[in-house]
This record gives sequence, structure tokens and C-alpha cells, in this order.
Amino acid sequence: MTSYRTRVLDAELDALLPELPAIAIEGPRGAGKTATALQRAVQVLRLDDPAQAQLLAADPRRL
Repeated sequence: MTSYRTRVLDAELDALLPELPAIAIEGPRGAGKTATALQRAVQVLRLDDPAQAQLLAADPRRL
């Protein structure tokens, strides 16, 4: 895995995260959305993982 490349958005995310329960990061494929999120994540829920998506659908309180 390559090292994390700092993005323009990083400082803004760091300022907003303590105040908000969740933030959506949108952008084109390969822009670094996942890498940026993983740098800050305490918990990661991968809804593209069928097993995790099924667990959350069955019990949304897991969020």
C-alpha cells in the first residue's frame, strides 16, 4: 500500500468531524475518497461488502 497523500480537503474534514456524526465524501473514482476516510475512521462499515450490508439491513442499530 502506498503512503497517504495529503489532500486540500483534509484540514476542513478535521475541523468538521468533531462537530458532525457523519460526513459523506463524494468524488470521481481514484480521487482518494476511501484513503481520506480511512485516515480518520474510528469504525469502518463497508456497504459494498454483502455480509456487512446484510447485517446492517437486518439490524440498523449496529450503525
